[in-house]
Amino acid sequence: MAGQRIAAFAWQMLGQSSTPNADASGSFLSPVSLYIALGLALNGAGSGSDTEQQIFHLLHQDKARLLGLLAPKTAAAADVQQLTTELAALSSSLVQQQQQQQGDKEDGSKAEGGAQLIIANGVWTKGVPVHEAYAAKMLQLFKAEVREVASVDPINAWAAAATKGLINVAVPPGTDFDLVLTNAVYFKVYFKGLWEYAFKKEATSRQAFKLGAGDEVQVDMMSKRFKAADQSAPGARKVQYAETSSYQAVRLPYKGSTISALIVLPSEHLAAQGIAAAAAQLDVGDLLDATKFRNVGPAGLDVQLPKFKVKTQPTSLKKELVSLGLSAPFADKAADFSQLSPQPLYISDVLQSVCVIVDEEGTEAAAVTAVIMMRATAVMAATPLIRFDRPFLFMLVDDASSTPLFVGTVSDPSNFPQ
Repeated sequence: MAGQRIAAFAWQMLGQSSTPNADASGSFLSPVSLYIALGLALNGAGSGSDTEQQIFHLLHQDKARLLGLLAPKTAAAADVQQLTTELAALSSSLVQQQQQQQGDKEDGSKAEGGAQLIIANGVWTKGVPVHEAYAAKMLQLFKAEVREVASVDPINAWAAAATKGLINVAVPPGTDFDLVLTNAVYFKVYFKGLWEYAFKKEATSRQAFKLGAGDEVQVDMMSKRFKAADQSAPGARKVQYAETSSYQAVRLPYKGSTISALIVLPSEHLAAQGIAAAAAQLDVGDLLDATKFRNVGPAGLDVQLPKFKVKTQPTSLKKELVSLGLSAPFADKAADFSQLSPQPLYISDVLQSVCVIVDEEGTEAAAVTAVIMMRATAVMAATPLIRFDRPFLFMLVDDASSTPLFVGTVSDPSNFPQ
C-alpha cells in the first residue's frame, strides 16, 4: 500500500507546473526520499493540528478525496501511526530485498551481480531540543539518529557518505536552519553484468536526439536486440515491454536485484505538449501494472537508449508542496511540530538533490532530501482588555452561595471625592 501511495504522490509532484529538480540535461525527483522525509515531519506534527492533517492527507493519497468525491477525513492518531508503520516497513523491506538478492559464494565472497540500496535518515539540531519520545520513535522505525550540529558541514558530510560521493551538498553552506530532517537514497548495481542483459559498448554510436523545441543534438545512443532465447534460464528476470496509443515502455531488469528500469516514451502527440505535461497525463497505475507488459517474443525487441547523466544541486520543492496543500507546515505562526520539539518550529524549505547516471554497464543513482526547519516567531498571547469607559453594572456577590449582596449601576464616576 505504501508503494502505491508513493507512486500517486510522485505523479502529483510531476504534475506541477514548475519542473522539480531540473538542469540542462533533464529533471529528476526521488519521490521515496521526499516521502520518507515528510514522514519524519509528520510524526513531529502536533496531534490533530492543521500541520498534521495536511501532511497526512498529502502522503495518504486517498483517491476519492483527491478526485473531490469525498471531503477530507480527519486523520486520527491511529491513522498516522498506520501510515508511519507502513512506510517504515517498506523502507526496511526495500533494503532487505536487495541484500537477499546478492547471495554469497561458497568461499563467503559476494556472488557476481547484485544491487546496493541504501536508505538513511537523520535529525540534525542546532540548539533546538527534541522530545525524547520523538527521537526514540524515529530511531526505532527509521534509524534516524538525532545529532547536535553547529553548521551544515556535518549534514553534507553525512550525505556524501550515504550517497558514495554522488551528492556532497544536501544543504548549501550559509543556509539558515535550526533543525533539519534528512533522507538519503542510494542505488547502484555492482560487479559484472550490471544490467541483467548488458548493452555492449561497441554497439553504442552517435545518433540524433530531438529536443523539445524541434532542434537536435548528437548523443551516445546505446543499442541492443533483446532475444527471448537469451532469457530462458530458470528464474531469469525478463525484459518486458508495453505499447498503447499513448506510450511505449520497456522494463529492463538489473542483475541480482528486484529493481528494474522502467523507461517510458510518450506518443508524439503527448510529447508535443512537453515531457512533464505528457507524463502527467499518463496513468501511473498502468505504468506500474505488470499485467500491462508482455515478455519479449521470438522476434525479439530492439531498444535504443541514450547514455545520460543528470545531476542537480539542492533544489527547493516548497512551491510544489504548498500547491499540493501544505500551507500550515510552512507558515511561521500556523505550523505545529509540538511532537518533535517544545520549541515552536516551521518548515522554511524542502530541498532535494538528485544524481542519476546510466551507461552500458548499468545505473547509479542517489538523492538527498532535507526538510529545513526554523524557530517560529514567538506569538505573544494578546492581553485581554476590558475598559469600563461607559455606564456599567457593579455587584458584590458571595461566591459560596452565589448571593448578590449589593447590585448597582455606575453612570458617572467623575464625582469621586478627591
